[in-house]
Amino acid sequence: MQKYFIIFVVLFFLVLGSYQLIRLKTRGRTSYPVFKSKNLEGKIIEVKNRDGLTFFRLDNGVQYSFIPVSVELNKNTLFDKIAEPGDSIIKRSFNDTIILIHKGVKFRYTSYEF
Repeated sequence: MQKYFIIFVVLFFLVLGSYQLIRLKTRGRTSYPVFKSKNLEGKIIEVKNRDGLTFFRLDNGVQYSFIPVSVELNKNTLFDKIAEPGDSIIKRSFNDTIILIHKGVKFRYTSYEF
């Protein structure tokens, strides 16, 4: 009986993980082209991470989402762990590099492409 319970739990988590991955990719495919085409410059009002996506709201009131890729140049710091309200964001349209200015220091992130 315990053997079947363990198999059930493992299968449950495999199905749940697959569902979350499909949901993340679907959401990314619809929001990424909009994000990539935008020219962003402003101050962060809010930043959060949910379901693998990082969301931030700028002082223009618009919320954006992307999957930041940390690089060795940034000492592999995670965007959502370092970014805070008041920090600045710069991103040119159709450029995949996002510059985060945190306490006067520039951090560069690229965005995962779908």
